[in-house]
Amino acid sequence: MAPGMFVGELREYLGRWDKASKPARDKMLAEFVRHSRHMTGPELEREFGNGASLLLTRICAFLKTRVHAGDASIGTALQALAVFLGAASGHRFLLEFLDTGGLQMTIQMLTNKKIAEAASCSIPALYAHWLQPVRAGGREAGQNAQLAGVH
Repeated sequence: MAPGMFVGELREYLGRWDKASKPARDKMLAEFVRHSRHMTGPELEREFGNGASLLLTRICAFLKTRVHAGDASIGTALQALAVFLGAASGHRFLLEFLDTGGLQMTIQMLTNKKIAEAASCSIPALYAHWLQPVRAGGREAGQNAQLAGVH
């Protein structure tokens, strides 16, 4: 992955993803996680030429396909998803994940014994990423209410 992709590079990267086999996608995901795990939301956008959402959408679709098929080898995809959901200032990624059926997919993961066992350490981490912005939003709402004199 080259730092700061341009539109053509992003198109080429996503084209490689679209044509890749499962093992090749896992390799791309592992590289993404290694390279991007400490990035903020804006850094991810800058890295992918404002196309990070396009990659997130592909990761979610890949993960949903594997979960629907009962494929328990989803660890790398969950790690890649956690990069987006855990990115500071990346609340938009969480909303996109939830809008694409992310919560239902997670419930499906938890109700499939084989997948739940394989992903037991990754799923709680995803929930932590979901709850962090909700808690922060709740604190902000409480602080705003105090400032406005509402109790």
